[in-house]
Formats: sequence, C-alpha cells, structure tokens
Amino acid sequence: FEKQHIENTHILNAEAFDQVLSNYITLAEKKVSSYMLLEIETNGRSYEQMNALLESRVRANDILGASANGKLRLLLSQASEKDLPFVLARFEDLDVKVTLQ
Repeated sequence: FEKQHIENTHILNAEAFDQVLSNYITLAEKKVSSYMLLEIETNGRSYEQMNALLESRVRANDILGASANGKLRLLLSQASEKDLPFVLARFEDLDVKVTLQ
C-alpha cells in the first residue's frame, strides 16, 4: 500500500495509477465496466493538502492518482459522461479546476 501511494495520502503514484487505468480501459473495451477520468489542477497545493481537500468529495471506489504533469487524476468507476454534472457538483465550492479527460 505504502509504496504505491504518495506518503501520507490516498493518492496513487503516477506509475501505479497508470496500471489501474490500463485495467479499467481494458474492462471498458470489453464492455464489462465503465469509467470516467477527470483531471484536477492542484493550484500549487501539495499532495497532502489536496488529499485533505478532496477526501470528503471522493467516493470509496474512486481512485485518486498523480500524473507526470503534476496534476491529479480521478478515476471514477461505474461512471459515464451522463454522470458528469453530478460529479462536477461535488467539487464546485473548492478552488480547483476539474476537467473530463
């Protein structure tokens, strides 16, 4: 657990997140599952700060991960674009930019 996650957070490191994402892509291609991928800008906050900010807005089965560009990615399992307005509403009052990938 510790090695895949950024220290003191529930955020996967970029390599671990990419592996999880690859699995979701495969499942979606086989029509076994669906997912939505969001990108979240940190606005200069540390991963620990972002973890604290987002922890109450992220479902237990959602996966937060780092990316090579320094932004966060949020993988929402069993979600599709029709869910986007409801998902974005969870982040409205936070000072973060969330975009669909």
